[in-house]
Amino acid sequence: MHHYEHLKTEKIDKVLLVTLNRPPYNPLSSALYGEILKLCEELESSDEVKVLVITGSEKAFSTGLDVKEVHGKSPYEMSLIGDLSRKASWSLSELSIPTIAVIRGLAVGGGLELALCCDFRFAAEDSR
Repeated sequence: MHHYEHLKTEKIDKVLLVTLNRPPYNPLSSALYGEILKLCEELESSDEVKVLVITGSEKAFSTGLDVKEVHGKSPYEMSLIGDLSRKASWSLSELSIPTIAVIRGLAVGGGLELALCCDFRFAAEDSR
């Protein structure tokens, strides 16, 4: 399994636990979207993982797009980030293995979209 900067991965038997790891709120950057896309490509080309579980570290599943990254970007640059976001979300939703989102804390904007791309969603009582 590839090493990722913003995704923590832990394989337990045939289950892969993936944690969005940009604490404390796990905003979605273009780098993180790229890693999600790469992970989905890896999973499709392997039979070692039968279930994907995705969650967020610390205080949130994800608060959505990283506004610090997009501040001051041109419309063209924003469209590139939007394209990457759509590709990552589509890849997650189309995975051939079951996907489960485990939501604690905030799941807002693109973070909620990622959770909705999963086949199943489980939310803790503190989820918003």
